[in-house]
Amino acid sequence: MNIFFAFLYFFKQVYKAWFITFVGIIGLASGIIQIFPFQDATYLKNFAIFAFCLLLSVIATLLIYRIKHVPDDDLWMLETPTEKPTIAFPYEESFLRPANNLARSLYGKHSLRSDVVKKWYEKNPLTLTCLTDAHNKFVGYFDVLPLTPTFGKKFVSGVSREKDIRSQHILPPNEMREAKFIYIAGVSAKDQMTTQGKKYGAMLIYSLMVHLQTFYDLNTPRKIYATAATDCGRNVLERLHFYIETDGENRRDKLDLYARLITKADIDDYRKSFSFLENKLDYSAYSKPIPSVPRKRRRISRQKVMTSPKT
Repeated sequence: MNIFFAFLYFFKQVYKAWFITFVGIIGLASGIIQIFPFQDATYLKNFAIFAFCLLLSVIATLLIYRIKHVPDDDLWMLETPTEKPTIAFPYEESFLRPANNLARSLYGKHSLRSDVVKKWYEKNPLTLTCLTDAHNKFVGYFDVLPLTPTFGKKFVSGVSREKDIRSQHILPPNEMREAKFIYIAGVSAKDQMTTQGKKYGAMLIYSLMVHLQTFYDLNTPRKIYATAATDCGRNVLERLHFYIETDGENRRDKLDLYARLITKADIDDYRKSFSFLENKLDYSAYSKPIPSVPRKRRRISRQKVMTSPKT
């Protein structure tokens, strides 16, 4: 099913390029046949030639274009965007489905079930940030998880994977500011092959820096973690000066775990490199009061209720 979603997502982005490639190959094949015609051309042979051209065009398109969850090399070379997208924050359930569909299309087998991530965000609504365009349409997301110390140690060592993260392993909003294990679970933008999609990718990286600076105490250096599930993810992390903390060969998920000790000054430097976005993105939602997460009331069995003895 993940392969099917990935194919649909890929085709949606490159069908125009594929069609041009297919027409070009068909035209080339027709020209060759005109010069060197078959002596006994049949419908079967013509169909075989057509099928071969179709297959060749698909292979050529796959070789030329690669799906990226965020445009890596283009992030630092973009012009100022004309529209003003908005950060949708904190977690809104209406954006959960498109975010999960995007994750499945890009991360494949490494993506998690929607019911699992929904419980993440219900436990801490501040872990998910979505980006919407000028028409309030979902165009990307990132999620940052403040992990509990016990689970964080297992995750960094490689004993536990991202797929093992459950809501009980995530700190609530009132405890996240001092988190020792901050994990960037994903950053993904839609339509990365378009100019606009590349701008969305840059905006998400910039917003991620603002998020870290807003909700974590960076006066004390904090270690930020991220796994590299794709080549472009690895490129972005290395451009941001992350290093491999735990080699994939020593982890259950077989993915390299990157890390970097980050301070407020580091975030300021990151934001300077994206200065062209400073006033082109509405991230005012980060300044809103932190929502309180209702605690479940403990049910006490009547059999355990003790009455004090009369004196």
